[in-house]
Amino acid sequence: MLVILYGLYRWAARRVAYRNDYCLSCADVRLAIQVRTFDVGHVFCVPLLPLGYRQRWFCSDCGSNPHQRVETSQRFKRFAAFIFAVGAIFFWLIPIERPEDVPIAWGLRLVVTAMFLGALAWCRTAPPTSLKELLTTVPPLPRDACALCGGALDERAFCGACKASRLEVDVPFQPGRQLTSSSRPAKQVSAAHEREKGYLLGSGLFVIGVGMTIHSWHTALQHGYYYPSLSAFGPTLACLGLAALLEPVQFYRRMAHTARTGRREPWGTLPRSQRILTIIGIAAGLVNYILLRA
Repeated sequence: MLVILYGLYRWAARRVAYRNDYCLSCADVRLAIQVRTFDVGHVFCVPLLPLGYRQRWFCSDCGSNPHQRVETSQRFKRFAAFIFAVGAIFFWLIPIERPEDVPIAWGLRLVVTAMFLGALAWCRTAPPTSLKELLTTVPPLPRDACALCGGALDERAFCGACKASRLEVDVPFQPGRQLTSSSRPAKQVSAAHEREKGYLLGSGLFVIGVGMTIHSWHTALQHGYYYPSLSAFGPTLACLGLAALLEPVQFYRRMAHTARTGRREPWGTLPRSQRILTIIGIAAGLVNYILLRA
């Protein structure tokens, strides 16, 4: 199979403007810098497609787009609840015709129903603050000096030293404005969202692991056969689910970091509870496999 390597080159980067802005990733007011680049698409590192000049805003503190969404919207939460509701209704309406399908059918029913209930609880969380409301807390920068180099600004708010313009956000500043409890910044509510996602992930892993273990013993005792992979991985997944339920925020952050970067954290940096439960899960899976094989 042929793998095509492609990407984007950004040449001739230059700062062209700056402004005080609200960074959703930092959950605070930050200096945002607009950078102009000449973009060229490449295939196998060979530049082929000139795309012209593009301008992008970057946070001076974290380097991300200040207005890039970091919280899940209510629309997506409702969509997830709807999908799980349809799945739960579908699995509950399907008749079970063969006795050997009973554990799998009931496992799917319970798992999808649990996911639907978790999605409903997720929908009850506070919605993210609108960007327009957050921008009202952004004060303007000084009009006489450049925030990048300290040079003087002319009547057009242009710095002749670094060739950058001073800009402002589109929403007027409201001095003394306080955000309400329902519109807290992202960092104040991200821990609660991560805790809910960690509980949801841990519950799913635990239910799936227990279901795999029950199915292995049911097929072994009733029909005389079992699946080695289910018997070995079932207890391990259940123990990982317990680890996530004990420390939901830390477990979710590690899983998200691994999924984002593709790199696993070293074994020594994991919490003691997760290491102990992982060892117990592997040992329980091995013992479960040996007992079923005997």
